Amino acid sequence: MRCIVYLILGILLMGVHTAILSDFPKIISFYDILIPFVVYLSLFRSLFAGLFVVLVIGYFMDMVSGAPNGIYMATFMIIFLMFRNITAYFHAQETLLFTICTAVGVFAENLIFCLLSILAHTELDILVNALWLFVVQLIWVLLTAPLIYRLFAALFAGVDHMRAAQ
Repeated sequence: MRCIVYLILGILLMGVHTAILSDFPKIISFYDILIPFVVYLSLFRSLFAGLFVVLVIGYFMDMVSGAPNGIYMATFMIIFLMFRNITAYFHAQETLLFTICTAVGVFAENLIFCLLSILAHTELDILVNALWLFVVQLIWVLLTAPLIYRLFAALFAGVDHMRAAQ
């Protein structure tokens, strides 16, 4: 039951990412909204549910994006596995930990996409654009990640409450 709700939420976020956020001008480019979702699953949900949802959402993103096959799935898996056991080592406030992990996740995704772009085009002017894009996205992460954390916490608490009520 939980996995189905997580998948529905992931597909809704994927729709928001591909239909709405991708049309923003580059000057206010918003980061991949699925990164906070993957980070939240990694930090606060079970391994099985998170791994299953991340694989399916990564596969769906690979199908609907124009990126090379497997890039989203690999990126989401790397981000999921990077933060899987981090709560055992860092005892920070959950909002702060989520914000930092989301920023690192956005950096990892930008780094992977930038390296792939350099390999495909062998042009270094991409680095300047990628650096500017990352700075804008980092500002967005710092402004929105605490709000997104609270939204996810409320949504997932509702799912947990529904499950406990059954």
